[in-house]
Amino acid sequence: LNRMSADLDFVNINFRGHGRQVMGGGMIVGGDPRTGKTHFTMLNAAEEAAAGACVVMFDATHGQHWRRFAQAVPNSAAINLAEGRATADPLILIGGVRGAELLVDELCRIASITDASTVAELRLLVTDHAWPSTANLLDYLTSTSCPPALAGIGRQLLGWASTPTGQALFGRKDASGSRVPLPTLAVDDVSLLVVETQDLDLPTEEEVRAAASGGTALTPRQMIGQSVMALFALYLRKVFYSRKSFDILGFDEGWRTVSMKILKDLVFEIFRTGPAANVDVWMISQKPWRDFPGLDDDLARVRAVFTVKDPREAAEAAQWCGVDPQAYPELVEALSTGLSPRSRVRDAFHRARDTEVVPRDRMGECLLRIGEDDLGWVKTFEMVFSEWEQAADTRPAML
Repeated sequence: LNRMSADLDFVNINFRGHGRQVMGGGMIVGGDPRTGKTHFTMLNAAEEAAAGACVVMFDATHGQHWRRFAQAVPNSAAINLAEGRATADPLILIGGVRGAELLVDELCRIASITDASTVAELRLLVTDHAWPSTANLLDYLTSTSCPPALAGIGRQLLGWASTPTGQALFGRKDASGSRVPLPTLAVDDVSLLVVETQDLDLPTEEEVRAAASGGTALTPRQMIGQSVMALFALYLRKVFYSRKSFDILGFDEGWRTVSMKILKDLVFEIFRTGPAANVDVWMISQKPWRDFPGLDDDLARVRAVFTVKDPREAAEAAQWCGVDPQAYPELVEALSTGLSPRSRVRDAFHRARDTEVVPRDRMGECLLRIGEDDLGWVKTFEMVFSEWEQAADTRPAML
């Protein structure tokens, strides 16, 4: 139900054609838990996938909502990065000098290598040799030929390589005892790919903040999980930018994209240069006005805000969406008290109509901003394929 016109229609954001001239390279969806963020994003993703796009969504939640939804979308697939089925090795997926530099940076971060001479020794070893994979590099670091200054690092990495998450980066041993990388995941024929990261031992938001403020440091296992997720996302960026078909990279917990510098840089790069390469980035975040405070005004012009119950945060959400909360206090009230269900059409701008609202038993309305001037209330996806609507229902009673 389009609340600006009171017409019942199929509400889908057009990310193609003329719209790309007035929008940044992506979309951010915010709001409290269980208010419709994932439901909204799922149905937009299915529409784009059905129209020929490749949508890859990183899902860190434990409910497997995206995996179940993907089963209703043709040519979809799902993969758990912690199951040891696909590599995240930058020497393979990225390659060249860039891949080598990424690997050195991540190995130094995981192993907490701060000594300048050791870092230089490792960098020279990785960049001066055309290692086919990190698995081959690890075999060398644990061999008798390894320089003494790096032997201890090899033992450290070997101790972490036995886990399924570690295997995504370091490979596994084959029947001959040699270490080999995991297979490369191809995304050429996939319409919707769900990349599950809930088993990567990723740190919580509180743990990331504590480590950044000088508190308890992240464990190597947590940092390996971060690296696997980030490096796999960089691989997808390389694929998408090279083929320039319409592709979308999404994160169901968008705050994770600012917890690592390489992921933050990736997101901001796509926001700036994605439209030219036909690539978008979508992020779902409970508090995007807090998670992305440095987001430039010309980026992420597609912003959707669902219910935000805290009145102070509702005011911040309205301002983040381009609305003056002092000029429109009714809008802040609507955001904080819930937007749906209602029996009559009425919005926070006092445009009331007598049109009946289609009955609905879950939240589904949002304040949507597209570009600079397009701002309105929408009730999302009242008319959609029934199998999509059913698969996108994330209520606990439906699981």
